[in-house]
Amino acid sequence: MNTSQRDYLLDSAKCLTIVLVVYGHLIEPLIKSSVIIKVIYMSIYSVHMPIFVIISGMLASIKLDKERLLKVVKSTVIPFIAFTIIYELFNLVIFKKFSSYTLNFQPYWILWFLYSLFFWKVFLPIIINFRFPLTISIIISVTVGYFDDVGYFLGISRTIYFFPFFILGYKLKHSPHIFGRLREYPKVLFFAVIVVNIGLFSFISDLPHQWLYGSFSYQRLDANALNAGSARLMLYAISIVSSISLLMLFPRKENMLSIRGNNSLFVFVWHGFFIKFLLGIGVFSLLESVTPLVSLTLLLVLACLLTWFLSINLIAQYSEKLILKPLTYLLLRQKN
Repeated sequence: MNTSQRDYLLDSAKCLTIVLVVYGHLIEPLIKSSVIIKVIYMSIYSVHMPIFVIISGMLASIKLDKERLLKVVKSTVIPFIAFTIIYELFNLVIFKKFSSYTLNFQPYWILWFLYSLFFWKVFLPIIINFRFPLTISIIISVTVGYFDDVGYFLGISRTIYFFPFFILGYKLKHSPHIFGRLREYPKVLFFAVIVVNIGLFSFISDLPHQWLYGSFSYQRLDANALNAGSARLMLYAISIVSSISLLMLFPRKENMLSIRGNNSLFVFVWHGFFIKFLLGIGVFSLLESVTPLVSLTLLLVLACLLTWFLSINLIAQYSEKLILKPLTYLLLRQKN
């Protein structure tokens, strides 16, 4: 696989995966109303952020000099601070108070990804020097689940839980022969993996969906201490196999999806306001009165439309011009 093909693949993957992110957030308010919706929700959550983290790892570098660190700050910390302020202002206007996220020293809702991404990029050059970095990161994650104090606070649990996917992405980037071997298999095999994924979550539909957040200790999930670590390992296996299978199904050549994928960051940070708006006007209460199939179909169409709208260049340009660049100028020293 040459570099250009890989870039188009990743851009297409970012576009289709951000659709899954938006879709997952849209159907979340309905998961208690239907087992079918909960199964689809859990299946989506087993792959959407893992794929994003894998892609981020594939684009990461272990050369973290002063210039690269500054780029990391600009691409993660600045957007995190900017949109935390925006979401908190929104919270103050609507609810007349700060959110529980800020009051409890947690990354604001969806912004945890930007927060964690900074730490993954900083710690990657350290852990990659170990002989088995992926295995070590998984062992740490499984172990951390036994500590009840490690949870949403400072985003520690989620950062640790998804770090193995970041390392996996970096490893895949430096093992292009793996993609070559996988592409020798018929695509129907990868479709079958996705079907099996949905089937597995249908079988374990009573499993608390919070397992897939990576934010809860085993105690908070009411899990048996002896089986909890095994359950997390099982979910890792499902997520890794399913995520790589989806990557194999994404287009490898330049297309409309790959163009839209360039602006996935802005879809990610802005779509939360639309979710909050729809919650506020009672859309999800209305959808509870129709069949799950109708709800899932309508919300999938809406997820595609939201992704298309928020990924237009105009949104990206004005977000950069009016929000990110002014904050960068305010917080960071500028080169002469």
